[in-house]
Amino acid sequence: MAFMRWFVQFLLGVAVPGLPATVRAGDWPQFLGPGRDGRASGNTPLIRAFADGEAKILWQRKCGSGFAGPVISGGQVYIFHREAGDSVLESMDLGTGKPRWRRSWPCAYRDDFGFDDGPRSAPAVSGGRIFCYGADGLLTAVDAEDGTVRWQRDMAKEVGSPKGF
Repeated sequence: MAFMRWFVQFLLGVAVPGLPATVRAGDWPQFLGPGRDGRASGNTPLIRAFADGEAKILWQRKCGSGFAGPVISGGQVYIFHREAGDSVLESMDLGTGKPRWRRSWPCAYRDDFGFDDGPRSAPAVSGGRIFCYGADGLLTAVDAEDGTVRWQRDMAKEVGSPKGF
């Protein structure tokens, strides 16, 4: 419980205050979107794609393992997933899917049931940074512009976060 309390304080104190100033129309910078309520405004690309009743796939790509959904900010799509022994964060152009940058770091997490070793949480974008929380308990801040890893904190060691969460 101490970890959850710390993580909520982190989100409310660090990540969240920057969101209102940096969210643009169509951005989906965190789990459940800009308002954390699962609602999209009428000017988002997805809403426009369904305006004529037929969905059109603009681009697609394969990802590694995990349960982390993509997030959108500033015309970029960020995906957080696992490939082999690495956690991977990628930035792609929203309109074309063209890769912009890719960063990876080692991840030794193993699922107790052998089901899926990938991240469980979507990244969050705030103040020009992308925050990723891996299944191994590693919290990572990455520069949204060029993918530079700014810092990492092993929350499993620091506050005893439970395995996989």
